[in-house]
Amino acid sequence: MKDYLLLRTQKNKIFECVQEAGLNPLNFEWGEESTECNEKITYAVSIVRYVHTDFYFKFDRDQFDYFYCKSHPRTRELSITPSSHKYDWEGALISFRDWLSRLEKQEVPDLWEQLKGYAPHETYIGTAEISNTPFSYPEVENILISLDKLQAQMETNFNLQGKQLSFVERQIDYLKDAAKRQGRKDWVHTSIGVMVSIAVNLALSPEKAKLLWDLVKSCFAIVLPLPAP
Repeated sequence: MKDYLLLRTQKNKIFECVQEAGLNPLNFEWGEESTECNEKITYAVSIVRYVHTDFYFKFDRDQFDYFYCKSHPRTRELSITPSSHKYDWEGALISFRDWLSRLEKQEVPDLWEQLKGYAPHETYIGTAEISNTPFSYPEVENILISLDKLQAQMETNFNLQGKQLSFVERQIDYLKDAAKRQGRKDWVHTSIGVMVSIAVNLALSPEKAKLLWDLVKSCFAIVLPLPAP
């Protein structure tokens, strides 16, 4: 049967749309759902969700490659009967961008606000004093080693398996790539946001959240300005 999931190039375009909207791609995840376009034939279509919420955008499509998008919160186009609106790929992108613009108007979780519940107040001290100069090659190498160490410690201390382990691995890989292209200050802020995402995704208790930050501090004593509480 023909594959009705989005192509890699199409998913990459969605990634760009998320960035253009000023949103963090790490807060979105891909999935698959059955089509609602055909009652006689069942096939999977792509859906992207905003993590930790019930917000989603479903790229449903028929056998002729027309898109019948469904979303929550609903876009302007989808406020009318969905079956009366079929889109080509460009039309689906317009609808997706409109959905992104509505996310910030909804009660989306503020990860920076959640940080206050997952890390002591002292973690904010000193971040404003960091320059945004690039890391040197030796510093990047040390960061990569430290990230591998941090991942191994999280696997051990939090008993990571299955989807949780895959999620943490993706976050660590993202930080590795970011260290090669971001300035120091930007990377510190990115790292804090990623650690909050990990704490939220793993649903860590306050005690384990503190342990996570202790692990981060031990691995990045020199790189991250996270003094002990």
